[in-house]
Amino acid sequence: MKGGLTGEDNVTWTKDGIAPVFGVNHTVLNNNNAKAKEAAGTDDSNIQKISLRQILCLLGVILVFLLSITGTVIMWGTNMIEDIVDQRLVLRNGSDTFQKWINPPVHSIRKFWLFNYTNVEAFELGKEPKLKVEEVGPYVFREKMTRVNAVFNDNGTVTYQARRLYEFLPERSGGSLDDMIVFTNIPLMTMHHQAYQLNYFQRLGASAGLKMVGAQPFFKKTAKDFFFGYRDTLITLAEFQVPDVKVGFLQEKNGTFPEKYTMYTGETDVNLMGIISRYNGMEYMDYYNDEECNRVDGSDGSKFPPSSIYPGSTIYVYDRDACRRIPFIYNESVTVWDGIPVLRYMPPDNVFDNGFDNPDNMCFCEDSCQLSGVSGISHCKRGAPLFVSLPHFYKADPLLLEAVEGLNPDPEKHQLYLDIHQRIGTPLAVKIRIQVNILVTNGLMQTINSKLEGEIIPIVWIEREMDTYPDDVKDIIYMITFTLPVVKTALSYIFPLLIAITGIVLLICAYIEIAALLRKDPPSRAASETVITRL
Repeated sequence: MKGGLTGEDNVTWTKDGIAPVFGVNHTVLNNNNAKAKEAAGTDDSNIQKISLRQILCLLGVILVFLLSITGTVIMWGTNMIEDIVDQRLVLRNGSDTFQKWINPPVHSIRKFWLFNYTNVEAFELGKEPKLKVEEVGPYVFREKMTRVNAVFNDNGTVTYQARRLYEFLPERSGGSLDDMIVFTNIPLMTMHHQAYQLNYFQRLGASAGLKMVGAQPFFKKTAKDFFFGYRDTLITLAEFQVPDVKVGFLQEKNGTFPEKYTMYTGETDVNLMGIISRYNGMEYMDYYNDEECNRVDGSDGSKFPPSSIYPGSTIYVYDRDACRRIPFIYNESVTVWDGIPVLRYMPPDNVFDNGFDNPDNMCFCEDSCQLSGVSGISHCKRGAPLFVSLPHFYKADPLLLEAVEGLNPDPEKHQLYLDIHQRIGTPLAVKIRIQVNILVTNGLMQTINSKLEGEIIPIVWIEREMDTYPDDVKDIIYMITFTLPVVKTALSYIFPLLIAITGIVLLICAYIEIAALLRKDPPSRAASETVITRL
């Protein structure tokens, strides 16, 4: 039949209808299609699994890359580690730093050398031209200092009082408290000096009283009397001038000091941490006639702003016993504790020079300038004619050495310094050495050897140093000194290295993906094509 099926056509009848097969079995065709689909499905599953694994790996590499960039910026562009240390140094109420500040884990050691006058009688009789002194000591005390009545203020300061207790250490001393010493009669010397302010009749009456009690410019007392005080008729007579009826070098230093210090905590400005802002509520003292000399804005010596500790800098310590700020200038870099680097600070050579030799000290001259090398402290010592200097008049005018025999200045023994840790601003080793002297006058018309009139003679010199630091404090300082810098240096190079490594990995991944896309064959049509074979 025309247009229909002919005998030449191979037709397969199925229940689904007529399916012309041109040389191919229908069942085989269906089987091939199924296998193709199964193969395609398997490939799709593998592609999905590989893609998920790659994505997770890629995300990890990207995360490390971003973290490395952040770490590099922090290590090279900020002072994050230093800022963390600074914040740990700030005094905050209840913090561990605050507890160590009010109860220091390390105490001071005070060593006292008394000047024993060995030829007073011969000198007063004119048999010998000069007084002779011998150094006796040291008498060693442990000073346990705590800070009490601490009150935090709203302006980033804390107000407190100092409490000091002295414990005698006989095993470390070169003498006993029972040693008999001939030393200067400080109350008598003070009365002579203050007598110039009295009228004639007052001076005449006071002079008669001194003769009645037999007061002498030198007397013999025990070392214990010198340190912790004694009572005698002269002091009772002079009570209207000297409020205390007992006089001793440590008498007013043993216990809670009445003075109140106000110090910056670093909370509002770490560059002021440890600096005194007020002394007894005053920004400036009223001892001198010049504002510069009355400044109190120095450290108490226990804590300095780390930012102020660097080669070439000048720092200041306010010393209540010296009644003034004392400058310390960077001198050299040294090591303590088997390798801890510190910066050594010393006062300038002219720190106690008079106003003619050092114009900056003119306001310390008080009524008149003395020889260079001594600084008057009578304004804060109830009018007593006392002067401070370096021990044995080290770096002072040589004329000061001529008043007495037995003084031998030695830089190894008599220089003072602070060894300060640059990172935390804390002294790790100190040698504070100060000598106390007295001016001899004859204001009460009592016979005092004319050879001593106007001379400044020594009483005692003191050395303060740090006791042994506890091991836990040493561990912290070693960690700050060595461990943190090593960690910072390592991270400063590790982070850039990670950037380079992860960057290379990302570039390789990108190259592989692009290359794969370019090589990929067109989609297989095996699952959809049929092969027609004409019979």
